[in-house]
Amino acid sequence: MTSGAEFYFKGTRIRITFGFFAVWSVLIMQSPVSKAGELALLSCLLHEGGHITAMAVMGIKPRSLTFYSGGIGMKSGAILSPAREIFILSAGCLVNLLLALAGTLTGSRILTGINLALMLFNLLPLPSLDGGRILRTVVELSLIHISEPTRLLSIS
Repeated sequence: MTSGAEFYFKGTRIRITFGFFAVWSVLIMQSPVSKAGELALLSCLLHEGGHITAMAVMGIKPRSLTFYSGGIGMKSGAILSPAREIFILSAGCLVNLLLALAGTLTGSRILTGINLALMLFNLLPLPSLDGGRILRTVVELSLIHISEPTRLLSIS
């Protein structure tokens, strides 16, 4: 195990790696005037909160959360239909879109910019991002016609 902290909260394993602390500490120290580091961290946490909220709506509990230098990973042992998986994967980006809208309405260009960037980045069609997983699910559905294809949920 890499260095960091690990604990359980309501049965969910929470792991925070040293890399997470290091990256966010540097980012926050680099932006003391604009508070961009704090807003970016809060926006990332709320993005993941969107996934967790969508999971709760579906009656699913995350098994583990890992905070690492590249972001936040989430795992659940739940088996999902493609529609449920897309709903959960899309929820984080929806939160970023709503935060960008709130930034626009309040005149906070930094909040708008951070959240649009996070949303667009997460929608990139890369395997470890929400966009890549959504694309994979849609392609699988179009290539393989099964009445209820399922897979284990793992979000990063």
